[in-house]
Amino acid sequence: MKVVGLMSGTSGDGVDAALVEITGRGSSLKARTLAAETLPYPHSLQQRILTASISGTVAEICHLNALLGEWFANAALRVIRQARFRLSMDREGKLALKGRVNDRLLGKLLAHPFLSKRPPKSTGREEFGPHLIEELVATQQKWGLSLEDLLATCSLWTAKAVGTARRWIHGAIDEVVVGGGGTRNRAVMGHLATVFDSVPVTTFEALGWDSKAFEAVAFAVLAYQTATGQWGNIPAVTGASHPVLLGTIVPGSPQWREQLRSR
Repeated sequence: MKVVGLMSGTSGDGVDAALVEITGRGSSLKARTLAAETLPYPHSLQQRILTASISGTVAEICHLNALLGEWFANAALRVIRQARFRLSMDREGKLALKGRVNDRLLGKLLAHPFLSKRPPKSTGREEFGPHLIEELVATQQKWGLSLEDLLATCSLWTAKAVGTARRWIHGAIDEVVVGGGGTRNRAVMGHLATVFDSVPVTTFEALGWDSKAFEAVAFAVLAYQTATGQWGNIPAVTGASHPVLLGTIVPGSPQWREQLRSR
């Protein structure tokens, strides 16, 4: 069960809030902090609280009771939002590094039909989105896996899924370059290094590029190819029958061709 604990001590300096995951009973009870935050009172409110605790009138205490109720509610909401933000991803793979890989689940994931599909291919949330996440969470609960074990298994699956693509590549692989937010996941990056063994695994940043911008840079290059009359697709990758110019140029003025040449 997830419980929000709220506390305002005798110092009257603010509301301490903690979102805690609690399991078990008696001596086997366990508590894990998911998020914690202090919502400080402004100096004027702190003085009102301290004064009322010594010589406050009934009216003053009743007013503070309602006002502090709002502060406590806001503190609870803030810590819940903080937890949602933190738990929206496994930052740096910290949770995955604490878990143990479940071989049974890993085998099931590696049997996903997309991994054995021959290129050219592409995928997204239609295959690896909410439906799969719901299925993984259901499996986690059914098999009694911890969140850390689930994330550890999925991290290794990610690396091995990339590794399976080697079957479609002719010749040796000289280097693996990783881009995107996954580069900051130490669990995934560690597994990639293990999967590719002696092949160097590096990142866009190490080569002077920004992982967050590389897709936008790619579209800039595609626009350049079209503007300069050069084909922008790779048939062997996309499955097209021949190279073509991509996209459409919408002229901003009658002199657009001359303006392009001048650049």
